[in-house]
Amino acid sequence: MTRDELCMALGAPAPHVDVITAHQYDCDEIAVAVERFGALLRTSMPLPSLLQSVCAQVVATIPTADMAAVTVLSPRDKEPETVACTDERALDVDVDQYRANEGPCLDAARTRQVVRVRIDGAALRWPGFAKNVAGMGVASYLSAPLTTDDDHVGALNLYSFDDHGFSEIDEVLLQVFVPRWRVRCGMRGGRSSGVPRSRACRRR
Repeated sequence: MTRDELCMALGAPAPHVDVITAHQYDCDEIAVAVERFGALLRTSMPLPSLLQSVCAQVVATIPTADMAAVTVLSPRDKEPETVACTDERALDVDVDQYRANEGPCLDAARTRQVVRVRIDGAALRWPGFAKNVAGMGVASYLSAPLTTDDDHVGALNLYSFDDHGFSEIDEVLLQVFVPRWRVRCGMRGGRSSGVPRSRACRRR
């Protein structure tokens, strides 16, 4: 997406988009963020560090995002695991989805479709998960699929404590950040053990 295309997308929110949220974006700042994200993906840092940096970059760019995490499905049995996160609470939300076998990050990873939902919608779609996370304070969810190779599929998950939810423009930006990309290193070569987990997401 070019800078002009990005500006057009940011300047033309759908009627139901929260206008206050939409106006928090500055076209030039977002264009710079997109350039930095592209440069980040081209670096030679270890994969866990790269994914951790991706989470941090997206949270720094999308105003309503309070936490982020990366879910990866194992190539053999498709078991989910959180391999990077900005906050241990994001890991807790992910784990509660894995326990319930349902939730926004799993839907995004399995269907390869973006999932954007508020807490009330989450309760209707995934009652088991909603029950697990009741009281955590997360009010909005936005997950986008990550396609790495034929065996490794996952999702980049954003969590917000804001009950106004993520906007359609947030969704557009997330899809700019996470196009169909192939991550090198450990996600290639048919690793049976999956992706190494970042130290930031290892419980003490």
